[in-house]
Amino acid sequence: MLTENGAKVLKPKKYILKIAFYEKARFYAKRIALNESARAYNTAKATEFLNDENVQFVKYKMSHTHPRADICDYFANADLYGLGKGIYPKEKAPLTPCHPFCRCNLIPKYSIKGEANLNKKAVELAQKRYFDNLSLKKQSEILGSYDKLERFKKGENLFDLINKNRPKEYHIKLLENLKVKKVKSQNGKENYTTRSQEFRELQRASKALNDKELQLYRSGSKTLDKTLRTRFSAIFQREVEHSISDNGDNASILKNTADFKIYKGINGDLFYDIFEINKNYLKNGELVTLHEKYFYKDTINYLSNDGLSGFAITKKGDLVSVFNLNDKRGFLRAISNEIKANGRDTQFLLARTYGKNRTCGGANEPKAFRLLFCFNIP
Repeated sequence: MLTENGAKVLKPKKYILKIAFYEKARFYAKRIALNESARAYNTAKATEFLNDENVQFVKYKMSHTHPRADICDYFANADLYGLGKGIYPKEKAPLTPCHPFCRCNLIPKYSIKGEANLNKKAVELAQKRYFDNLSLKKQSEILGSYDKLERFKKGENLFDLINKNRPKEYHIKLLENLKVKKVKSQNGKENYTTRSQEFRELQRASKALNDKELQLYRSGSKTLDKTLRTRFSAIFQREVEHSISDNGDNASILKNTADFKIYKGINGDLFYDIFEINKNYLKNGELVTLHEKYFYKDTINYLSNDGLSGFAITKKGDLVSVFNLNDKRGFLRAISNEIKANGRDTQFLLARTYGKNRTCGGANEPKAFRLLFCFNIP
């Protein structure tokens, strides 16, 4: 069919079919892209949990985007191991996504007390108890059909029923089935990831702080007392020295004064673990960014020997993750020359942070401003 200008116009029926074809192709492309990106991200997080000795349990956090009941309702609400709804020993947790467009994920749980009941019969009984408390309609929605529900009641394995007719690469599996590879450092040795029991206790205590306690530290209303600070520094110091001596880290002494002994080139995993603890006890700690652990593998990391102070410099020269929980004065003075040598131009930092007209060394600049950005130390 042609218009008055001679342009070709599709007939309504052909036009509708063409639109339907392209929309269907677009839908499948979007589904694949979203699912594969979610799978890659969640697999990386799951591997991180498996490698972290401090994470023993995880919770299946269900997305609010589910239009109807499905297998995610089961994973998020069943109490299979006596730990609470949707809480699993990390190896027994299901890897997400569990179906197309699934936005559920796993989050670590640090405050779980007690042990998981891994007895197979006890788990099967808990599974049966969960389904018995649901309507037949919801049971069938979770399993996919009434036929699968009947087969499940006759004793067929739940995972076998869910995974039937799915391509193998899209089977629901547990974290224990992931093939986790150990990451090696540049010198060919395995990174130091085994922390002492005392260090793990500090991690657990730090992550167990509630919002009220965090706010007290962040506002400065509460600080670490001398006894706690001494305990922190003793444990951190052992971790730093152990990492350097036993694992061939290329760390060197940057500064050695009466107050500060600072190491340059600290292992990224160790820097992350120590900074993560310190951050929760810092005044205004919420303003300091804790990046993902992999971020610190590509930065130059610095720590004081007691682990209470540190910072990192990116390849671009950006100063990041500066912290100081030490009660000694002079940390910024001790690191100023290193930041000048390896960091970006300080005028650039000032312009980006405070505007183009801000200059270093002005008589009216606050002392903290001069210390951190201008290094014009009186």
